[in-house]
Amino acid sequence: MRLGTDNPRWGFRRGHGELRRLGHTISTATVRRILRAAGLTPGRRGQTARREWTEFLKAQANGLLATDFFHTDTIGLQRLYALFIMEVRT
Repeated sequence: MRLGTDNPRWGFRRGHGELRRLGHTISTATVRRILRAAGLTPGRRGQTARREWTEFLKAQANGLLATDFFHTDTIGLQRLYALFIMEVRT
């Protein structure tokens, strides 16, 4: 119960793994049942992960570059190569 309350974002498997590392013999299903009975279910990952990714990009935008390398063929059968680099903050 303490691991579940101290680490609300951990899933059942993570809690199970931590308990095994501490030397306890318990199944994942038992951990799930105990935490659900106490009302400690892991948070919704989709919304949280999306928000964290957006916050990460905003925090790191000054140092991030987006790149693309492509080629195109001309009418004269020549191949032109282009390297495109863009700063994320702009």
